[in-house]
Amino acid sequence: GHVGINNTAPANYLDGELVVGNGTKDQYINVVTGTGNAAGLCFQDTTGTSIVGGLRYTHSDNALAFWANGAERMRIDNSGNVGIGATSALDNRLEVNGGHLRVRGTSNPSIKLNNGDAEVIALELNSGASGTVGLRDNKLVIDSSGNALFSAATLNLTRAGNTELMTTNTTGNVK
Repeated sequence: GHVGINNTAPANYLDGELVVGNGTKDQYINVVTGTGNAAGLCFQDTTGTSIVGGLRYTHSDNALAFWANGAERMRIDNSGNVGIGATSALDNRLEVNGGHLRVRGTSNPSIKLNNGDAEVIALELNSGASGTVGLRDNKLVIDSSGNALFSAATLNLTRAGNTELMTTNTTGNVK
């Protein structure tokens, strides 16, 4: 049968065996455990021997883990860092371990790195051109043939230790 909490007609909801609320206000489900314990929502198959999927909150480290196919796949730690494929010692806002990070878009998708509000590096797909990548307002563009195009006022080539190899001025002359 169907169970309704603050709902008198739980059978009206799509495949809902447990229905909480009636749509008139915010509703929450609270799971209370001790500070050294965990709480969660688990999805299991008929064997019921392990977590197949679900959410798990551990109070000891105040982290929220997402499980799929029997293993932890993503974690949000107590400082808001997100790990995908990384389950401990998250040192960055977003860590992706063991895979690729893909950004999709139909209008110049980009990855931007900022220092505060100042954009430092932008990796952008330029004007939808396949295989063309630009850095920071197209000051450096690498086209689909591998040609590097520079559009800065001056170009400085240096090697490790900042030893100057070549500098061009605004007219393109080598100094």
